[in-house]
Amino acid sequence: MSHKFNVNNTAVLDDPDRKEFLNPEAILDMIHLDNNTVFVDIGAGTGYFALPAAARVKQVYALDILDEMVAVIRAKAKSRHITNLTPLKSGESSFPVDAGTADVVFMSNVFHELDDHSLALKEVMRILKSDGILAVVDWKKESTPVGPPVDHRFSELDVTEILQLCGFELIEIREAGPYHYLIVCSRPTE
Repeated sequence: MSHKFNVNNTAVLDDPDRKEFLNPEAILDMIHLDNNTVFVDIGAGTGYFALPAAARVKQVYALDILDEMVAVIRAKAKSRHITNLTPLKSGESSFPVDAGTADVVFMSNVFHELDDHSLALKEVMRILKSDGILAVVDWKKESTPVGPPVDHRFSELDVTEILQLCGFELIEIREAGPYHYLIVCSRPTE
């Protein structure tokens, strides 16, 4: 994953103003989670979605390619006494989660960073349960006051096409705040 803007800055990732345009609680409300859900957050960063998800689900696996991010999530989970969150170091296209584990695989602001979508999505398919879903939140392909350059972004249509080419079936596309969209899809029906 080639970071096209500095996401290594935890101050940016944990900025309270971020909730004005990317509200984790509101977005998690759009994904039907319950206390039996196994939630895998790909590119979890500092736990912006993984930590609030842990209050809603059975188990969270928070994956990131950076050791520093894994350490930040681990420290936050420990300080908040969250026992159902497991931070793990991953590769961009290799996830240390058993096949058929995830009810929900979640990616926020990750899709536009992937170097090889088909490899990453093949791995998502591997870890999803047969009735699991993939939820992708990413930047709209338009100019916004924050975020990566527009030419690094993918439109909802582009993402949907890539997902469908990789075998996913579209469930819905929704607004996820003023600068983001949410795309939810499933594994192909048997």
